[in-house]
Amino acid sequence: MVGRALAGPVVAVFGGAVGFAVDAASYVFSFVSLMRLRAPDRAVPRPDDEGEESLLREAAAGVRAVAGHPFLRALTGFLVAWGAIMAAITALTVSFLLGTLRIPTAWYGALFAFTGLAGLAGSLLGGRWVGRISYPVLTLGGFAGAILTSLLLPVAAGPLVVAASLAVLGIALPVFFGAIANIGLTGVLTVDIPEGVLGRVLAALKTATMTAQVAGALLGGLLGDLVGVRLALWLCSVAALGSLVLATPAVRSMRPAAVPVGAAP
Repeated sequence: MVGRALAGPVVAVFGGAVGFAVDAASYVFSFVSLMRLRAPDRAVPRPDDEGEESLLREAAAGVRAVAGHPFLRALTGFLVAWGAIMAAITALTVSFLLGTLRIPTAWYGALFAFTGLAGLAGSLLGGRWVGRISYPVLTLGGFAGAILTSLLLPVAAGPLVVAASLAVLGIALPVFFGAIANIGLTGVLTVDIPEGVLGRVLAALKTATMTAQVAGALLGGLLGDLVGVRLALWLCSVAALGSLVLATPAVRSMRPAAVPVGAAP
């Protein structure tokens, strides 16, 4: 939150090089902080977890666990598509804000500061809904809200204040709803996936979505060059709406078992 809020003013006052230097210093600070941790690693080593073959077995176990869970299996296709689309939108956002809308550099970081606040608000609200709404419903509702509100970004136009307001809503609201979706998805994982394979399942999902994000970022930049940034954003937004079709199997797969323990009936 603080970094995004300070980015615009720092670049505007001191220049881009200083902005990158401050960013690099923040990573050094994080590294030093991690090195100062003294808590012992309590993981129990297992003799059968050594070597490349074991790594492949672990990865295969994660894939099997996802495939064996009806909701996660049905949701994976949507997560991959949404990850690629969001990466494309992210790749286009900087050019859209600074080039198309002519947002002043000093405003740029302030716009993104709202995303941190939106993510915090979404996490707090999603946490309050846990126990009242099932985890799958939180997941799907959050993703649907993120997709619908992302349409506000390519709509941004007009006077600078109006365009900036629509842009910040189109950036921050998807983060707000995405935080709610993450709480729901985390709940599904922790409730339904045994602890022994949870890390493998997370690795399998992360690998699939991050691979899609790399492809999506490249495609977003290519689209921006071919058809223009605003039109490319619109194409990504339409694709995002279409990706909701991939989530329909997950809707059909929802079951009471994924409701939090102690939830009201």
